[in-house]
Amino acid sequence: MIFNIYSWIFPAAVFAAAGLSNLTSSVKYKRNPDRAVRNRIIWFSLNISFSIGLLAVSAFIFEWSEVDWSINHLCFALAVFAAFYLSFIMKFIIGVPLILFLSAAVFFFNIYLQDWNPASSGDILAGFRILSNNQNIIMAEVHERGQPVVFIEGEDLKLTLVFESLIISRYLFFIDSERYYKMITSSSEVDKSGFQDRIITWLASNTCLVSRSAYKIDIGDRPLLHLYSIEIDADQKNISIGN
Repeated sequence: MIFNIYSWIFPAAVFAAAGLSNLTSSVKYKRNPDRAVRNRIIWFSLNISFSIGLLAVSAFIFEWSEVDWSINHLCFALAVFAAFYLSFIMKFIIGVPLILFLSAAVFFFNIYLQDWNPASSGDILAGFRILSNNQNIIMAEVHERGQPVVFIEGEDLKLTLVFESLIISRYLFFIDSERYYKMITSSSEVDKSGFQDRIITWLASNTCLVSRSAYKIDIGDRPLLHLYSIEIDADQKNISIGN
């Protein structure tokens, strides 16, 4: 998550919004207006310093020159800045609902992604071994990363593994990885009618925050007891089998 530039833009924009709200806050009804003005300037300076400091620290975490900068970064920063500036001014009307919404989003995605594995280009998603092949039915054991061994079988010398993929926008800065994968078996098949899955399906269909797709891998007739690996290829659009 720390290698996602949006993870640094978000708090920097929040502190900048806090600083501006401090600077523009009214001191008309304060008991000591002069002291309130000084405190207002102090808090503005502290918040702006934190904002600039966060961006400066991010430059040591990863190379800014390698970031594909675009108008999206500026729009994200301005949107966060505006939302939190208004929330600091109207705490109960905007601030509390905004915090509750962000908390609910973090909680939802962390719960939903528990059964998914983060992966990037070249990562091994799973390994399998052909256990038997009697010319009619082929049986294999599959070792998915972080999951118990699964035994599967198929007819006509053919086995098909299905992997479902989620590509999550970097705008969702609180999520560790950009890509998640899950092998679909009879025991782990995604329930499309579930509440959480309906939300993900809606997000994938109506927003740019989530992209969802499925990959099918045909194992076919392969030598017995050889250990094969299933990995993502370089362009992130296919899953290949290696030996």
